[in-house]
Amino acid sequence: MLSEGQIGAGNVYFLKEGKLRLHLDRKSYETAGLVGKPDGLMASQGQKKRWMVEIDLRQPSMLHGKKGFTRIKYAFEKVLVRPVTWLFCNLNTTSPTPDPLDKHFPVKKMVIPKITRNKTVTMPSLQPPLKTDHEFDTEFDYYAMETHEWFSLVMLDSPRVCKDDMIDPALSRYCPSGETSVSNLAKIVWRGFISPASSHKLFVDILHATPRKFWFTINISGFPLEFLRECKDCMILKVANTSMEYILWETC
Repeated sequence: MLSEGQIGAGNVYFLKEGKLRLHLDRKSYETAGLVGKPDGLMASQGQKKRWMVEIDLRQPSMLHGKKGFTRIKYAFEKVLVRPVTWLFCNLNTTSPTPDPLDKHFPVKKMVIPKITRNKTVTMPSLQPPLKTDHEFDTEFDYYAMETHEWFSLVMLDSPRVCKDDMIDPALSRYCPSGETSVSNLAKIVWRGFISPASSHKLFVDILHATPRKFWFTINISGFPLEFLRECKDCMILKVANTSMEYILWETC
């Protein structure tokens, strides 16, 4: 569950597997009576303008009547009183009847994929350098950076990768490096919560459906790292004409 709010500016709450994380401004933190630590990029510079409080709601101290429960109850009854809308994802395949969320009148969203077909692009070679090359490490570093950059532009629908792009070089000098070719892409995009198990199943389904001579990528993006302290963007490229060769990018 993720509450509404501007990350890094307002008060934002996050709940996952029984652990509640509160990102608070200084005034809210000082009046809520909770124990936390400085939050944000400015904390390392000694400027404690924002604070983060982490609470494990599954601890015995969080039972009704215990001090821990009373403290968090006071904070939300006396200080953190502004109603917020939550983004909620139920990872279970079934829900209890009646659904306990129904009394809050939830707005249910169906995650529908956005499909783009026959997008004509100028594409670099996706074949990685050979390991037999004595400069393999350096060449592979360049290959990894340039390939990831190109795929990032594709994900952003940037016109820089389009076949007929005629941008003024004074505005952008980007062009795919090395040998290029004109290709038609198909892209499917989902926007919403997705579990690791669902991501894995999606990858396996695509792998089984894609002929050996074709390539594909799957890219999973999370929330900003400075907010959740744990997420990464992950991209996997299955190289064409190989059955067991993959390239993985993990970016923070």
